[in-house]
Amino acid sequence: MFQGKRIKYGLYGIICVLAVIMYIAADRFSGQAEAADYQKHMAQEILRFHVIANSDSEEDQELKMKVKEGVVSYVSALTQVGGDLESTKYIISLYLDEIEQEAQRIIREEGYSYDTKVVLTESYFPIKTYGEAVFPAGIYQALKIEIGKAEGKNWWCVLYPNLCFVDSAYGVLEEDQKEMLKEVLTEEEYNSIFNADSKDIKISFKLFSGRE
Repeated sequence: MFQGKRIKYGLYGIICVLAVIMYIAADRFSGQAEAADYQKHMAQEILRFHVIANSDSEEDQELKMKVKEGVVSYVSALTQVGGDLESTKYIISLYLDEIEQEAQRIIREEGYSYDTKVVLTESYFPIKTYGEAVFPAGIYQALKIEIGKAEGKNWWCVLYPNLCFVDSAYGVLEEDQKEMLKEVLTEEEYNSIFNADSKDIKISFKLFSGRE
């Protein structure tokens, strides 16, 4: 009799554990699906900037940052009149050769002879945090610059709306930059990357990215 009760309670315990596991799995899948939906729509509203260094040497990484700063300043001057995403992409597409020349100028001034490849394309970006803002991983439209062999660590930011921090190493969003994001994202998307109450969604973004 006693043995039968032990088996019965043991089965109840196993069922409870399985129920919890299934609930967590379902919740995680739901969070991943929600993150994927946000990312896909968000990807149509912003333009990223991607610079890949020649190598991971200290010199090549420093050169990457100088190219980044110079090109961000150059592109910002081209697009400072304003406009939507499509007009920004159009202007950049018209000036791709000039943007590459600017990157080459900086590289030559620094004493290097690396070739560069500059394209307006789609690229995968891992999860990225700017202060309290979390951008989900996924495929985004991007201005991409490859320096030399492009085998080093890369640098990225949001080029439209312009969240590339030329003068900041910390990536903290100012209020005016948050306002720019409000103008191009839906309320749900904006809240998903900024709202402290959206912690679960941010966790889902990390799960979705598959990276730390």
